Amino acid sequence: MATAVQFRLENTWHPVEGDPCGAFVFTLVNLSDVAIADFKLAYTSLTRVKDSQEPVIANATFLKRNANFHQFAPPAGFVLEPGASWQFHVGGLWRPAKHRSDGAKSAYLTLSTGQHAAVVRRAQRPATGTSAGRPCRRALCYAALACKGRHRGWHRISRGALSGGW
Repeated sequence: MATAVQFRLENTWHPVEGDPCGAFVFTLVNLSDVAIADFKLAYTSLTRVKDSQEPVIANATFLKRNANFHQFAPPAGFVLEPGASWQFHVGGLWRPAKHRSDGAKSAYLTLSTGQHAAVVRRAQRPATGTSAGRPCRRALCYAALACKGRHRGWHRISRGALSGGW
C-alpha cells in the first residue's frame, strides 16, 4: 500500500428506543487497491462505551477500551475488499453523542502484519430521518430538538465568525 491514507472512518449517532444514550454507527471504507483481513480498528472518542456492562455491538467484536481509546475487530473471516466498506453498530454509551465533535476524533488500523495504517476520519454526521439529524443553528450541534436554543448566544458569535455573518 502507498503511504497516503487508504482508509476512511465515518460515524453517525442515532437515538435508540429505551436507551437515552443512543448508539454509534461506524463505517470503515477501504480506499486502497488491496483487500485486508484480520485487522483491528482503534479510535478515540469523547463519547465512551460503557465498560461496566457488556456493550451492545453488532457486526464487530469489542476488544478493549482505555479511557477514550476503543478497539474493535470485524467478524472472523471478514475481508474488506478494495472500494468496499465495513459497518458496525456500538451501543451502551455513557452519554448521547449529539454534537459533531462527540464522534471519533482519531483512528488507525492494526493490520494482520502488526503494521499500523492511518485512517482519515470524517466528522460525525447526523443520522438521517431522526430528530437528531436536524442541524441546530450552532455550528457544531446536530441536536436541534435536544438543544432547544440553549446555544443561542454562542450561535451568534460562532456563526458570524465562521460564516462572515448571519
